[in-house]
Amino acid sequence: MLTPNSIQDGVILLLLLGFLMVVGGCETSIDDNPSGLAGIAQQLPTEALGWSAIGGDDLYDTESIFSYIDGHAEVYLAYGMKACLARRFEGPEGESAIVLDVFEMASAEDAFGVWSHDRAGDSVEVGQDGVVKHGWLSSWQGRYFLSVYAETGTPKAREALLEIGRAAADAVGQTGSRPSLLQSLPSESLVPESVRYLRNPVILRAHLLVDPENHLGIGDSTPAVIGDYQLEAGNARTLLVEYDSEAVAAQALNDFGAGVTATETDDGLLVGSIDSGWIAGGTQGRYLAIVSEADTQELSRFLLNQILNSSIGD
Repeated sequence: MLTPNSIQDGVILLLLLGFLMVVGGCETSIDDNPSGLAGIAQQLPTEALGWSAIGGDDLYDTESIFSYIDGHAEVYLAYGMKACLARRFEGPEGESAIVLDVFEMASAEDAFGVWSHDRAGDSVEVGQDGVVKHGWLSSWQGRYFLSVYAETGTPKAREALLEIGRAAADAVGQTGSRPSLLQSLPSESLVPESVRYLRNPVILRAHLLVDPENHLGIGDSTPAVIGDYQLEAGNARTLLVEYDSEAVAAQALNDFGAGVTATETDDGLLVGSIDSGWIAGGTQGRYLAIVSEADTQELSRFLLNQILNSSIGD
């Protein structure tokens, strides 16, 4: 089974959650104009299984968020965070507090993206793609990232955590679509829980250490998706990037090849080796694909051709 590099796992955990939590809203379509966090606050739960909201809600913007999550705000800002609403619930005697956070992101794609940054855990029916682990519930709903954190992981606290998450997701109401770029990764041999969406080089470096100088030009208008593949021939990690034009994609591949000293093959692919295995890159129209950390050169080229010959962008 292909699993992320242990060093990358540590980076992800350090980057991601400075103790966050989850959701809110009103029943609308994602294409409508939701009322935002002010309206959502009126719909959020105030009590759940003996836990009661205390004090007023705290609202954080793109500057004050740094004081709230203690240095990890870059992850949320990398996905276009606009604001965060936090509500604290006091538990019954003998139980600790639960914190609910609602992050308003730039889009539903960004809400999915920040959720996908750390998607480990047990699946639960809370919002879109709810997962829970170690007293922390994460999900997304429309353009909001939902998170609920219980300071202790007692069975009673877990039930309250789930109750608060469900109520918050219901309050948001609106749903959003996953990024369309995800559909361009071939599903055969793909490890579903490995898929991550990003549009910032900081997030790319947390998951795939192939482009420290951002030769690929990952940015707001250049989204990317990462996915791990598990085949009988071995394992590999794949990056697919969408550009504005075929020319930009070709230039990005050329710049990337110079950065990793890859050589061009007869079929126009770039192939090389790095510390973590074999790497191969190529383009299809305005899309660029890179296979990294492959066990063999043959595997890197085979998987790259599988991706480039699939229905990218359809």
